Amino acid sequence: MGMDDVGALNGVRVLDFGQYLAGPLVALLLAENGADVIRVDPPGGPVWDHPANAVLQRSKRSIVLDLKTTAHLAVARDLISSADVVIEGFRPGVMARLGLAAEEATSADPRLIWCSLPGFAADDPRAAVAGWEGIVSSAAGLYPPGLFAIRDPPRFSAVPMASTFAAAIAAHSIAAALLTRAHTGRGERIEVPLFDAAFDAIAIYGEAPGTLAQAGFGHEQARIANPAFGTESPYVCRDGRYIANCGSPPRGLHRFWDAHVDVELKARTDPAGEAEAREQLTAVFAQRDAQDWERILQEDFGAAVAATLTTSEWLDDEHARSSGSVFDVSDPVLGETRQAGSVLRYSRGAPGVRFPRHLVGADTTAVIEELAALPDRQFAPPQRSTDSLPLAGVRVLDLTNLLAGPIGGRILAEYGADVIKINKAAIGFGDADPMADDPITFIGHRTTGAGKRTMFLDLKSARGRRLLDELVRTADVVHTNMPPDTAARLGIDEARLRVLNPRIVYSSSRLHAAGGWRGHFRGHEDLAEHVTGMSIRYGGGLPDGMHGIIVNDHATGHFAAFGVLLALLARERTGAGEAVETSLSQTATYFQIPYMIKYLGATWAEPSGREAMGWGPSDRLYRAADGWLWVAAPGDHGLADLLRTGLFAEAVDAHGRAIEVELERAFVKRPTLQWQSLLEEHRIASHPFRTIADVMDDDVATSRGLSVTRDHPGLGRGREVGFLPRFASRRAWTVPPACAPGWHTREILTELGHADEIDDLLAARVVAVADSHRPSAR
Repeated sequence: MGMDDVGALNGVRVLDFGQYLAGPLVALLLAENGADVIRVDPPGGPVWDHPANAVLQRSKRSIVLDLKTTAHLAVARDLISSADVVIEGFRPGVMARLGLAAEEATSADPRLIWCSLPGFAADDPRAAVAGWEGIVSSAAGLYPPGLFAIRDPPRFSAVPMASTFAAAIAAHSIAAALLTRAHTGRGERIEVPLFDAAFDAIAIYGEAPGTLAQAGFGHEQARIANPAFGTESPYVCRDGRYIANCGSPPRGLHRFWDAHVDVELKARTDPAGEAEAREQLTAVFAQRDAQDWERILQEDFGAAVAATLTTSEWLDDEHARSSGSVFDVSDPVLGETRQAGSVLRYSRGAPGVRFPRHLVGADTTAVIEELAALPDRQFAPPQRSTDSLPLAGVRVLDLTNLLAGPIGGRILAEYGADVIKINKAAIGFGDADPMADDPITFIGHRTTGAGKRTMFLDLKSARGRRLLDELVRTADVVHTNMPPDTAARLGIDEARLRVLNPRIVYSSSRLHAAGGWRGHFRGHEDLAEHVTGMSIRYGGGLPDGMHGIIVNDHATGHFAAFGVLLALLARERTGAGEAVETSLSQTATYFQIPYMIKYLGATWAEPSGREAMGWGPSDRLYRAADGWLWVAAPGDHGLADLLRTGLFAEAVDAHGRAIEVELERAFVKRPTLQWQSLLEEHRIASHPFRTIADVMDDDVATSRGLSVTRDHPGLGRGREVGFLPRFASRRAWTVPPACAPGWHTREILTELGHADEIDDLLAARVVAVADSHRPSAR
């Protein structure tokens, strides 16, 4: 047995002081993994009055406290004294001014874990700037014009990337702190600023501008010359929905094209050839509905495709519901709803909704009475003093490739695990540099490979599988992201490995969650965007390519690390291993939580498409004389506040869309920094839009360790994103740099007792080593 029915966090009490999205989302992740979460709201309820609160506040108890009154402040202090975890998202210093300082609380209770999610860190010069989503996203470069584009114009996305990345990072930071506390009795103060968290969204871009384009990411189908066959060419099916392909793996698509269109058209690049190919493909796809083609191409041809759905369609989708990606919940305010489900699955299935959201303040009396009955907590000194990292002594076998899987392994390495990254041996042979010869496999390696040891191993050979079996017997975690049939064919499926090592945590990431008809389908980032409504949202009602930020690949790695940490925490109690599963489409669902709720009368009217520059005239991007500027005066009175500044005389007398036009004309007359200064005088937040290259080069980012340039053994000097959570007990958290693939092959074989066999294993091509470690290079 693994986790019990109430989850790995059974017995953990959490106080959720968060508002808007990031803090409440962290608390939701903890609540639906077993924590007793008490939601603390001011009189009047959540500051963000939004239907998404039906999702964010479910599985939590609700109390109302006015922290400006002495009596309620005393209750808040008593609640903190009873808690294991406190979550808040105020600007640095606000909680202290309310009389609830993190330093005092953690000093009084050394076992307490306090997690802050401000917009900008306490030591960031912008700490006092309001951390609105648009402000942070503009500061961090999260609105690039496209996947391969570097410079302007920026392109707005309604997906709250900064807030949701911060929530994912905070969740695994808290899980790591709980694991440390289980060993040492010591709590932690954690800071996860939204701006810092955004760096993981741009992690692989930060290695060098144009990295993705150079690698050809997402464009393996470029081997087909005719652009009519490309990923940028979704086709309309019989039901009016689109079918999209991600081009990888290309073999299945080739088989389908060969069966349905003239083969010679694939090689033609002339306009007439492209037009003829489009005509034939259009006629083919018009014969069936999109989901029929999705099944046929995936199941019969092994081609990575997906139907392009709206959010409403995804919420009703049979697979989404049966896999736990979507839940039916009876909400006390909205009635019957369909909502974003779980971002994780375990051996026993997906964590469920423990109960619908409670009405605001419904549990106030009961919680206060409960507090009075609690015995005084006795704080024993820490069991032992240690400087060990949370996962010190834990071994992880990382059998993943591309982004989502390796990012998860990197996070576990950052927490101190001995992560052994295994790549297929065939890549390591020959004279070519494997990273240059196979850029898709090693994309972002300087970032995703940080902290890991790495070896080449042929898992298709009997000797290679025996070596892997030896490693499995020494491991605590096995981390994969291959389709289930591939894992079974290679002998690295959970059932077989659990026979070798019953205590392992088996982590797998895939395109879609198990439990539904898409569970075995292949694909990457863009297909998760298409099927969940993210692509339609970005394109303004039409599929319009991938987001400029690779959202789901990056974030799924964080959710995988969160699941693994929870499984290890549960193993401390049960002694048993657990299977943990994440998927790109579950992650895409979670990243769209503000829109992932359907109820009678629900509408989806958020700004989208290439023309959208933000949420409205007082909360959007404006072109200035020297660049772009995000202006944030949100809320019902935001536009009036903006016009009252006296800076926009022409807009005051305008109406409707004309107001926005006049504001656009005004902003373009002055440079960004001048506008920033003028608006600050009127207490209106703003921030220049920065490109990713600008962000990575920024003095604040480099001085705070968010952008790091260092030497990588076997790879040379390069830039990467630093470790993002900030733990008060470990201000200097250094993770070893990524090494060339195969750098540690000899070392790992020697540890297994095969030092005398290395030359024979190399000759038999069972293993390979990094180029600079080959005999000819010595």
